[in-house]
Amino acid sequence: MSRIGYLMGQNAQTDRSRRGYITIDWLVLAVAGIALLFLMGTLVRTAADAEILASDGFHQLNGDDTLLAFQDFSFDAAGWAPSETSDRVPGIGPVLGPFGTEPVQRSFSMPSDATVARISFDLHLVGDWTGQGAFHVSLAETEVVAIELPDAADPGVVDTQAIQNDGIIVGVQSHAVTPRPGEATLPGVVDDFVTVSLEIIVSHPAETLALRLFSEVGGGAEWTLDNFTVVATSGDTPS
Repeated sequence: MSRIGYLMGQNAQTDRSRRGYITIDWLVLAVAGIALLFLMGTLVRTAADAEILASDGFHQLNGDDTLLAFQDFSFDAAGWAPSETSDRVPGIGPVLGPFGTEPVQRSFSMPSDATVARISFDLHLVGDWTGQGAFHVSLAETEVVAIELPDAADPGVVDTQAIQNDGIIVGVQSHAVTPRPGEATLPGVVDDFVTVSLEIIVSHPAETLALRLFSEVGGGAEWTLDNFTVVATSGDTPS
């Protein structure tokens, strides 16, 4: 009798032990799943912030910011006229263009409470731009900035003329780019290009913000657009 009682007790204890392990396993899986979801959310948010930082001028989106455009042209060029894309320029990924003298335009509808609009992009000047005409950036019919390369000996020197307009701030950085050895020998590529990074800040933007880009170049000089970002902000205007 005692042996039977012992065996029954032992079996009962074993059953309880197994049930205990099953409960602990489900708990661990649940906790691990929640942790994984949290980690994935953090990684996605961090990646977006890092990309915005890389596109010049935007470290993060705040609660009063609205992202209206964020493009690297790897997928499409929706909204642009014309909307041609290419990946033939060495050292960079897909871009909008290349274009010559043809105007390129796109419009953006602003949120009703927007007090500031920020436009940033990289402009790649491909070919020989020295001694050519200027590249123009306009908002609707208002010219914002004109860009020229006056010095053939130093293509990295960019002459930028920001047009004085109330409520518009323009920031410009430029550098010359030389493709890695071997890339210039590939079919259809170019030897050198100049990248001009622009940021345009507009206080109290109109209901529709119309961007227009065009150049006066000739002789095979071209331009492309890359890393394009538009952010509308409600709240205080920049000082």
